[in-house]
Amino acid sequence: MDDNLEHGGVHVDVDTEIPDDLPQPEMAGGVTTRSGKRVTDSLLERRGKKESRLSQMGDALKAWVEASKARTETSRARTEALLARVDRYKSGTSSEATSGGTTDFSITRCMAALQTIELLDNDKYLKAVEKFTMPEWREIFMNMPDERKMAWLDRL
Repeated sequence: MDDNLEHGGVHVDVDTEIPDDLPQPEMAGGVTTRSGKRVTDSLLERRGKKESRLSQMGDALKAWVEASKARTETSRARTEALLARVDRYKSGTSSEATSGGTTDFSITRCMAALQTIELLDNDKYLKAVEKFTMPEWREIFMNMPDERKMAWLDRL
């Protein structure tokens, strides 16, 4: 076995000295690095990348908030414009109604006007009755010329 160990193809020279000028790992902040970089440099680099990403996300959030505010303002302006139109419509129709048009938009009067229309089938009649539950529909119907009422009923 000694002979096999000595001549087995493996040779170890135990007298070789280790040179002193081999690159030694550095110590930084109590942590050894193999790359030679200081730990604080790599931490600063990572922190910088993280802060950059956070800054970009913060900028994106600010842009999103601004866009949301703009959409809200646009929506609010549209709502106000629509309400103003509704107010103008209401004031305009009431003054027109009192200035010569019909002012009685009761269901009874609407039903009486509906009875005067010839050749009205049950389907159109019942659809009109459903619409007459709302004052706006009654007002539209009663202010409509007689020749248009049948066309209106056809579209229901």
